[in-house]
Amino acid sequence: MSDRLKNKVAIVTGGSSGIGLAIVKRFKEEGAKVVIGDLQEPKDPELKQALDKGDQALFCKLDVANEDSWTAIINTTLQKYQKLNIIVNNAGIGLTTDVEHSQFDDWRKLMSINCDGVFLGVKHGIIAMKDNGEQNSIINMSSIEGFVGNPDYASYNASKGAVRLLTKSAALYTARQDYPVRVNSIHPGFVNTPILDEKQKPAIAAQMPMKRLADPKEIANMALFLASDEASYCTGAEYLVDGGFTAE
Repeated sequence: MSDRLKNKVAIVTGGSSGIGLAIVKRFKEEGAKVVIGDLQEPKDPELKQALDKGDQALFCKLDVANEDSWTAIINTTLQKYQKLNIIVNNAGIGLTTDVEHSQFDDWRKLMSINCDGVFLGVKHGIIAMKDNGEQNSIINMSSIEGFVGNPDYASYNASKGAVRLLTKSAALYTARQDYPVRVNSIHPGFVNTPILDEKQKPAIAAQMPMKRLADPKEIANMALFLASDEASYCTGAEYLVDGGFTAE
C-alpha cells in the first residue's frame, strides 16, 4: 500500500460485486475509507471482515435511481467520516435487445439505473464536495458501448453514451464554477466478471487484440488514478480500458 488515497472518503455504487468490488478493494488498499452503496451486501470474505470492523468500510443500502436514497447515503457518509471526496458511479445493468424488439418498460428500468443513477450521483456529489476545501473526484463508469454502436444493445448503447456526455457537461460546469471537483468517465471493454456468460468468454477473449478479457482490477487501477491527486489536471475526459478493442 502506498497511501495514494490516504485521508480520502469514497462512495462506490454497485460496490458489492464485479468491477465495483474490485474498486472498493483497491481504494481500501490505498488508504481510503469506502462506503459501499448497493442493494445487496457484499459476500466477499475480506470485505465483510472490513465491514465488521467498521473503521475503513461501511455498507449502505442504495437504490441509485431514488433521490432520497442518495441523500441518505451521503448524509450517512458525512456523519460517519465527516467528509466526502470521491464518488464512483459504477452501478448499472445490461440489456441485450435490438431497438425494434425492446420493450419500453425494460428501456425505462435500464435508463433509471444507468442514467438517472449517474445523474443523481453527480448532482449530489458536487453539492457535498464543492465547499470542503479539498481535491475531489467523480468517476462515472461508462463502457466501450458509449463509443461504438451495437445492433443488439440499443438501450445500453444509449445509456452509456449519455453517461459519456453528462460527464463532460458536469466537468465543464464544475471547472467554470471553480469547484474543486473533477469529473471523468471510464470505458471498460469486456471484463472477466460473472455478468459475462462463462461459455462465451473464450470466444470473446479471442476477438480482443490482446487475446484476453480484462481483469476487474485493471479497471479499478484506472479508477484509482482518477480518484487520486495524481489526476489533478484530468477532467471531462474519457478513459478507455479495452485492450485495444476500439482501436480497430
